[in-house]
Amino acid sequence: SSLVVNSTLNLDIARTLGDQDSAAVIVAVFVAPFAEEFFKGIGVIIFVLARRNSINLRLDGLICGGIVGAGFAFIENIQYFLKTSSSGAFMLTTTVFTRGILSPFVHPMATSFTGMAIALVLIRRYGALWSTIRVLLGYLTAVFFHGL
Repeated sequence: SSLVVNSTLNLDIARTLGDQDSAAVIVAVFVAPFAEEFFKGIGVIIFVLARRNSINLRLDGLICGGIVGAGFAFIENIQYFLKTSSSGAFMLTTTVFTRGILSPFVHPMATSFTGMAIALVLIRRYGALWSTIRVLLGYLTAVFFHGL
């Protein structure tokens, strides 16, 4: 789902600006964090609902978010590696270094904030409004760190 949103908006922004490189930067910094954290958040909700009886601490939510984020990062990195593998050894090596060495924990860390917020809401049983606000704050924290 994130791939569809990111690719569609990348194409639309590139056509609007007439510049693919600028569109790629805009999507990477401003679009991808919102889209990816939203869809990973849905994954965390599904994960937590399946393991509802196991969620007793915020740490449980952090772990669920980390697992969902790690799975997302794994798939996304494979896509990047396959895409750059036809661009030569230097480009592939640079991509593997950047994605595999410098930033492998960005997705798990960011999504952990959403997971902690969801777990806190389940544990403390806030009202609907406060639960929504807390989950939204967890999501926005994830978006911030992802974009950073």
